[in-house]
Amino acid sequence: MYVLIVIIKSSLGSARRSDKHRIDVPRRLRRAILLNDLALVKRIVRNNPTYLRNPDFEDKSNTSLHIAAKQGFTRIVVRHIAEVQP
Repeated sequence: MYVLIVIIKSSLGSARRSDKHRIDVPRRLRRAILLNDLALVKRIVRNNPTYLRNPDFEDKSNTSLHIAAKQGFTRIVVRHIAEVQP
């Protein structure tokens, strides 16, 4: 029984990703937009609403909305605008 507990405990610990391997929120959001994955964009924005206005200074200060519009992903653009509207 002790061996089983140790195996379960060690497998749970290895399943967690360390912070150094996590992708930051703005990068995850941009990737989701470039994949045109509306469900993922919604989930990221729902969990991190402050990242709706996240300029990327390496990309001419374009925000996620700019990127979605530039790619022609209208569903994501509409969703972004709906989130920003008061």
